[in-house]
Amino acid sequence: MTTTPFNQTQIEILKMFEFHKSEEDLQRFKRFLIDYLYQLATAEADKVWDERGYTQETMEQWKDEHMRASVEEIQKRKILKGK
Repeated sequence: MTTTPFNQTQIEILKMFEFHKSEEDLQRFKRFLIDYLYQLATAEADKVWDERGYTQETMEQWKDEHMRASVEEIQKRKILKGK
């Protein structure tokens, strides 16, 4: 098994856990991280939405699209890619 050194963010989070005292603290910290990552993902999605000029009409069109591929279509794509 190959080990990967911690990045600076991971090191800082580990340092913060020196002060971890209870399960409640852990749950609050996890909630904070989840909220933070949610905000980052939402901001990125909003950016892409704006860059591509999506509108509410786009969403309405997507609701009616059938975007699933058949097994045959997936196999065809793999053949075309050389897999």
